[in-house]
Amino acid sequence: MALQSRPLAKDRFAEPADLHVDAALSHISLDFHNDEFIADRVSPRIRVDKESDKYFVWGTEAFQTPTTGRTPKSLFARTEFAPATASFVCEEYGLEVPVDDRERRNADAGADIEIAAVEKATGIIMTCREKRLADILTSTSRVTQNTTLSGTSQWNDYTNSTPIANVDTARSTIHAAGAPNPNTLVMGREVFDTLKRHPDILEAFKYTRSGAVTEAMMADLLGVERVLVGNARYRTSNEGQASALAYVWGKNAVLLYTPSMPSRFTPAATYTFVFTERVVETYREPAKTCTVVRVREETAEVITSTACCYLIKNAIA
Repeated sequence: MALQSRPLAKDRFAEPADLHVDAALSHISLDFHNDEFIADRVSPRIRVDKESDKYFVWGTEAFQTPTTGRTPKSLFARTEFAPATASFVCEEYGLEVPVDDRERRNADAGADIEIAAVEKATGIIMTCREKRLADILTSTSRVTQNTTLSGTSQWNDYTNSTPIANVDTARSTIHAAGAPNPNTLVMGREVFDTLKRHPDILEAFKYTRSGAVTEAMMADLLGVERVLVGNARYRTSNEGQASALAYVWGKNAVLLYTPSMPSRFTPAATYTFVFTERVVETYREPAKTCTVVRVREETAEVITSTACCYLIKNAIA
């Protein structure tokens, strides 16, 4: 497949003796932004000190109602801070781009071919991470609160479907499970393009809309702080075949809770645990007269609370 950002098996090869961590290129990789990617806003990054460790799985402990009254000279009631835990394992992902000395010499004046190599590798790594996150959040086996739409219930059926009611059901389900009110609705690009033309949506804005329905307008109508549209695409065809692209987030919608101040002690639908932030390393391959630029990171994308998310699978046909 064209989409390649594989785990690096450290014991498969010896590192080059002249391997160099390039601070400037690492900064460029960390600062690389592309509006197509929403993974960091859906699954906040949490720095961790170990490649593998435990995280809290939040339940309904905060909703217990013990006797908290106290009579004079008696002890206060107590409870334990003992949420369930599960484990994460950070995998190392990386991609290398060789830059031939002849390519560098023939580059246009002012062009930095190594920066271009960093941006290319970073873009692919971010696409892979986006897809890893989308794959778990659009899986009915991973997001156990879910519904799968079909036929006339799908939002492209402008006569029979009820998207606002579907989102209301998702919100009620999350809240009834003891999670905070969901504040983020994620949907694939095709879903958003279909939904913004739905009669139920247009009816809500018929007196106030002067142009197309925006993400902010949709968020206000559906009772969330933000609507995030997944515009990222990935190549589905193999190398050597005609290019074929698909949207990473597919034809799905996910309602979830993402905290404004993420931490390992704060409930959330999903976190990305980061052991090694993106770093750029370079080394020489003298036999090929090239400099190899490597971009790598160590992360784990984890659903930390199934109560905090609800999947609407196949929202459109």
